[in-house]
Amino acid sequence: MIEFEQLVPAIRANSAKDQVEKAVISRLYLELPETKDVAKEIIDKNNRSLNLRREDIKAEGDIKKQIIKILIWGYPKDTRNTKILLKKENLEKIIRAVEKYNPEDNNGKIVLDELLTIKRLGLSTASKILYFRGIKVGNYKAIIIDSRVRKGFEYITEFQELSKTSEGASYYEKALKIVCNLAKQYELDPEDVEYALFKLGEYWGKYSTITSESLNRLMKEE
Repeated sequence: MIEFEQLVPAIRANSAKDQVEKAVISRLYLELPETKDVAKEIIDKNNRSLNLRREDIKAEGDIKKQIIKILIWGYPKDTRNTKILLKKENLEKIIRAVEKYNPEDNNGKIVLDELLTIKRLGLSTASKILYFRGIKVGNYKAIIIDSRVRKGFEYITEFQELSKTSEGASYYEKALKIVCNLAKQYELDPEDVEYALFKLGEYWGKYSTITSESLNRLMKEE
């Protein structure tokens, strides 16, 4: 267990914006009518590997294509849930939910709650959609909180209170608040904090202890 402050130098040195997802995607994405055209746009045709930056997804102007890119980026190989979410009726539900967002009404929590009612759409996927759509939940701009980020929480003292919080939207709101407040305190971008937590969770157990130096090595690995 370490204090968050020990990781700040590594977080400052590694931006999530520079991350390029290069995972080899499932062939299913190239075969499904809903995804095949989008998939062909974002892969290396020689080996089916993605070549996709976070900023590329944020910049996508077509909401349906953006949701498809989010799902492929987030789950390049694991299609158990995405093949259900990509069905026409579920895609339409996702689009209807995010189109309800109005920054002036600060109704991101309503969008989150509605996303979580969709079959096979859990907190991990909902947080990815909120993040790439630039949606705020409460006073905080959404970040991705998936299973690996949550594993990363286990390394850091400031996140231990989350173990007492129930699953779902309340967990997300509390975790988001902690991340954003830490980011503000140390003048970091919240998405860079999220990326560091993701790398910690991804390589849980690789190091007996985590230091700024070992985190820096982790974050530079593809």
